[in-house]
Amino acid sequence: MNDQDESRFDGERFDRILSNCQSLFSIIETCFRILNAENKWAIAYSLGYYYGPEIEVHSIKDIIAELKRVFEYQKETRNDLLVEAEVTIQMTRTVREKEQRKFYHAFLKLQGTFSLLSFNWYQTTELVSFWISNPITESMILELLQNFEKAMRDQKGKSY
Repeated sequence: MNDQDESRFDGERFDRILSNCQSLFSIIETCFRILNAENKWAIAYSLGYYYGPEIEVHSIKDIIAELKRVFEYQKETRNDLLVEAEVTIQMTRTVREKEQRKFYHAFLKLQGTFSLLSFNWYQTTELVSFWISNPITESMILELLQNFEKAMRDQKGKSY
């Protein structure tokens, strides 16, 4: 393994990536919990990889544990890192026998030393993307909240 390969599996870098993922996912989760102040919506989570089936998860903690498991597995078995995952946080409720849903997606792409986390809710909203091996900044949080707000406005009154 050369120096560049070793940097791909730097433990400190992956701890920072996981910490940043957890922080950004938690911001979105908090937004959904605020919208769900009256507990009329059920909040659910999903995690899927582009190369495999969706994995059942019940919390942000479960998502981070699964990503950590994948990092560790690839560190032990591969010379390169490749993680392409989609995380969805959604709220559902039934009104007059019709299900309503609000959701928000995150797309995680880690390949070698490339680490990008993007968010949107559907094709109509722009992606907001962050290099997640860098520290989270105030502007990143603001950009994420503005994108989330647009996603919730776009979904108002729509059924999925």
